[in-house]
Amino acid sequence: MRNQYGGACYRCGLWVAPGTGYFEKRRDGPGFRVQHCYTKDRGGITCDMAKAVADKAIPPAEAGKEPA
Repeated sequence: MRNQYGGACYRCGLWVAPGTGYFEKRRDGPGFRVQHCYTKDRGGITCDMAKAVADKAIPPAEAGKEPA
């Protein structure tokens, strides 16, 4: 099932937006954990796609600087 709430992916640690991944019941305690989709066939985002987007993001140290 698709995730209704966002959270950190337990496979790669990156953010999973609501509706773009899956959730499963935790085995080690109460609650649920989320993960990215396995394939992009169903319109989801895979861990590899999320890593590529995160790598292109502006580093926080350079976010406030003016372009040269």
